[in-house]
Amino acid sequence: MESNRVIMFARAEKRLDIVREDPTKKHIVADSTVANRAIIVAYLKSFGLHAEGAECGTEVLEKIEQSGINGFDVIWCDQNLPILKGTDLAKLLRERGFERPICIVTGNVTDNLKKDCHESDVDMLCLKPIRKKSLEGMPVMQVYADKM
Repeated sequence: MESNRVIMFARAEKRLDIVREDPTKKHIVADSTVANRAIIVAYLKSFGLHAEGAECGTEVLEKIEQSGINGFDVIWCDQNLPILKGTDLAKLLRERGFERPICIVTGNVTDNLKKDCHESDVDMLCLKPIRKKSLEGMPVMQVYADKM
């Protein structure tokens, strides 16, 4: 699925099914920009979800270690994180057994980024800025429709 704001890759639907079957309602939002991170966290919380912020990829890895490998439903991360870019983080999470959706959030979608996302086993690529209404309509949020 591709719209002007979201690109969903082939394996995403299978991972969304995992969340449908066993939702934790917990999300991590990784973005080095405080405002971007705070906005998405606030939107997720307004939908009744638990959302935690992280400033970089290593902080995401720490949170995953603390909660268990599949303790979060969705990882939202900026592609341009410090230390570990979003697609590298996705690759590491998949190697460690993370089976739930990973969404890369970026201000600039390029063919190279699409290729990197596909190779890193990313599920969705979302264009910034993310608006509450567009977030609500994303497939990754629709899995909660009957549970909220």
